[in-house]
Amino acid sequence: MKRRQVVVSAVGTPPPAHPGDHHSQDALVEQMVAFWRTQLTPVLLDRPDLVVLPELCDRFDGATVEQTVTLRPAMLAAMREAMAEVAREHSCYLVQGSAVADEQGIWHNSALLLDRSGAELGRYDKLRLVPGEDAYDLHPGSRPVVLDTDFGRIGFAICFDLNFIELVEQYRSLQPDVMVFPSRYHGGFMQRYWAHQLRSHFIGSVGIVNLTSDVWSPVGAHVAGSTNYHPTVTTTINTNCLVAHLDGNRAGPLQTLKAAYGPKVAISDPGEVGSVLVTSEQPDVSVADLAQEFGIEALDDYWARSREFNRTALVD
Repeated sequence: MKRRQVVVSAVGTPPPAHPGDHHSQDALVEQMVAFWRTQLTPVLLDRPDLVVLPELCDRFDGATVEQTVTLRPAMLAAMREAMAEVAREHSCYLVQGSAVADEQGIWHNSALLLDRSGAELGRYDKLRLVPGEDAYDLHPGSRPVVLDTDFGRIGFAICFDLNFIELVEQYRSLQPDVMVFPSRYHGGFMQRYWAHQLRSHFIGSVGIVNLTSDVWSPVGAHVAGSTNYHPTVTTTINTNCLVAHLDGNRAGPLQTLKAAYGPKVAISDPGEVGSVLVTSEQPDVSVADLAQEFGIEALDDYWARSREFNRTALVD
């Protein structure tokens, strides 16, 4: 069985300012790599399973288009090597936001997922670019991406993506356990909306000063966030969970489940939305098995039943 208790970290530190053209390309690359190693040092003390860096984390703030485009091939190579070393040394997954060229040489605003060995597990290319990103010769991706890890399925959205509801619909069928959001934009309530709509944990790494990086539960509840003093957040999530509506579940199945398992299950109610998060605290017992044993109807199954009821109840 996959591990379920997962320590996750979001590093919302903005990249450093461009120091000027008097530095060589090698010196600029070394400065960026050293910067992120420093930012990661305190985070890694908590031994995270997953670390998420912000969107385009290896692009200097204040750099011109020409400076950015000229530097990015060398920057990508050096940062990918350095972050792979971090992932390998600390046995963690790591999401790196960078501009990446695909096999045809087309550049994208991307999120790379490195596995615990430092190998590249896969890549997501931002689907909805901000008008103007073409100045950097960036092109939109072609599809949503979900990648399998040892604690569940990770989906991706980057910055401007969060505004487009059709992407939520596309991700719904892919059933991510965790959505990661490397960004230079916060999105406000859209973060919790995505979490609730996808029944997924959501981790936002927002690389802007005074904007928080946050972790949300699959019912849209705030789990943890960074502060104005500390731009990083680390917390533990449990992907062995299920979202259920209270209708038909509250009076019988949920009470019976809790009576049988006590603290070995958690039932978390965010209020106002009529849904709760059911979590198995037993690594060897899946929440799906518990739902089947106690007849707990998942939220999406309840929605499907409601749609069918209303379809058949229509009067011609």
